[in-house]
Amino acid sequence: MLGGSKVQSQNLVPNFSFENYFHCPKGFNSMDTSAVIFPSVDRWYNPNNGTADYFNVCGDELDSIPLNVNGFQYPHSGNAYCGIICYSSEIKNYREYLQVKLLSALEGGRIYCVQFYVSNAGARILNEASGLLYYKSYAINSLGMNISQGRPVNYNIGDNILRISPQIVNDKDSILEDTLNWTLVSGLYFAKGGEQYLTIGNFISDDNLNKKIIAEGNGHEIYSLSYYFIDDVFVVPTDIIFKDIGPDTSLCKGDSMLLNITNPLATGYLWQDGITNPIYNVHESGEYLAKIFFGDCGSISDSLKINFVSQPQIFLGTDTSICESTALNLKASVEGNAQYQWQDGSGSNFFTASASGTYWLNATNECGNDQDTIHLDFINCNCRAVVPNVFTPNGDGVNDFMKPVMECNELTSYNLKIFNRWGELVFETNNVSDGWNGRYKSQPAETGTYIYLINYSGMIESRSLSKTKSGNFILMR
Repeated sequence: MLGGSKVQSQNLVPNFSFENYFHCPKGFNSMDTSAVIFPSVDRWYNPNNGTADYFNVCGDELDSIPLNVNGFQYPHSGNAYCGIICYSSEIKNYREYLQVKLLSALEGGRIYCVQFYVSNAGARILNEASGLLYYKSYAINSLGMNISQGRPVNYNIGDNILRISPQIVNDKDSILEDTLNWTLVSGLYFAKGGEQYLTIGNFISDDNLNKKIIAEGNGHEIYSLSYYFIDDVFVVPTDIIFKDIGPDTSLCKGDSMLLNITNPLATGYLWQDGITNPIYNVHESGEYLAKIFFGDCGSISDSLKINFVSQPQIFLGTDTSICESTALNLKASVEGNAQYQWQDGSGSNFFTASASGTYWLNATNECGNDQDTIHLDFINCNCRAVVPNVFTPNGDGVNDFMKPVMECNELTSYNLKIFNRWGELVFETNNVSDGWNGRYKSQPAETGTYIYLINYSGMIESRSLSKTKSGNFILMR
């Protein structure tokens, strides 16, 4: 069937076109209602209590071809086809299916071409004079085929949907609304081995089904449903050997990679950007999606992600000083499959430094390695004024000056003012080395309480910090 040629002798579906029958269909719903086997059609089953229908040119006016109770359509081939309800607004999750046992079980690891044809039945007018519609017609977006080892069944009354997943399904973005032509539903199936049953129908619940009215009722319709004719079912082994495009990978920037999806049985190729050549030159990061076409059997898709990475470039920063009681997080970011090693043997991409010393990092990825070193000095960054609460300017050489002790590494400005209890300024200096000797207007100042005011600025980690401190002290003699 590959490339459009149907090799019927290889088809594993018995009675694939419903030509073999036990007797001509006579009367509406002439199919078996016991949900076991169609009384008219050889080899085909009902897997639930639905009532799939059989139509043949030899049937009566309800079951004939091309005009029958459900619509008007010629067979896709031969003289017969079947019909199933795929949605009903009357009974929630009511479904009809077609099921058959294959002529032989599928071989594990082999790829099979799977096809069947569908046509929307539309809405049949029962009586031309009265205009009585048989049903309001819907089109849906999901008709598919499930291939299984065992035979799936569901004989529940009402909700009889088969809750299995179809491996072959029509394009779900497309509503199957064509009532004039047959639509091909096809795909390539990768067999696990031992599969011997196929089931055709709608496996999606009503709540998740995308549907569209294609024939409105006129108030006289009997039912509201979606009905499809089915014909020409194929499961054919192929000689396709598929090799995946490859695993996700990383490359060094400046390199390139050729992706080759050439397949001797392919009829076409398509990449994510519209390129149709089977060989694709990759030179930038991204996800690359390839689709390989095999005629009317469908296509196989595969993808991989390619990441282009740079050689490591490490920069921990310039040598610097840091205040004590703080910490510095040294960090590096390397693309790709990176490995890190710090001076202490640790392997994270960051290191928390809290003591003076030399720190180094070596980083490696698939494109090379790099190393960097930084020296850190942890220093006392306090900038404070320590002021005595008493001073005794009596000339004994001990505590004779009122002078704050400034604990700053880098003092950039300084001003000290001292006031008596009447608010008079008795001393002022901008020199941190100067202190008050206890004299005011060339006379010894009175003993008692005095007030000080200090305004100063200092540099901490390259930032200027300004402070003001005030208080009082006692002058004693």
